[in-house]
Amino acid sequence: MNKTTMPFWVEGMSPKERNHQISSLFTMLEKKLAIVSKNKKTSTICTFVFVPDPPPLKLNEQTQCFDIYHLSWGVAGQAVATEVVEEAIALAPVIFDLWSESLYVLAFKEKASDSTTLEQWVNEVLRIEFNVKYSNKSNTLKLPSYSFAIFDWGDLVSE
Repeated sequence: MNKTTMPFWVEGMSPKERNHQISSLFTMLEKKLAIVSKNKKTSTICTFVFVPDPPPLKLNEQTQCFDIYHLSWGVAGQAVATEVVEEAIALAPVIFDLWSESLYVLAFKEKASDSTTLEQWVNEVLRIEFNVKYSNKSNTLKLPSYSFAIFDWGDLVSE
């Protein structure tokens, strides 16, 4: 499989361009989620997770004003999540501006019962999709339907 990249988040973008990119990201995630879950329309229940790798030093500082979950993944990873699409849309530019080397944006078709379950979902998706190693392997974890987007230094990666 050949991977290609497309500039997505570029320094100097106008606010209008930034809004367009964020809107297109969430439209893409919703379409992929509808296909994966074999549903024409996504439900109102959805959890969005931003997984920077490695986590930026200022992740907690820059995201403290949002109503979000702060999660752990792998050995030292950090992620942020919300079930409110408007909150995810507002959070996305902050995450992209932190310029993590890699960024995974996940959308789960369910709300997790607690942050531990959500951490397990993130770990399992990273293990399955990206061959990321982590120490806590869960036993027979049932994942909800999910979709994701991969970014490398602000570029959208596709296969």
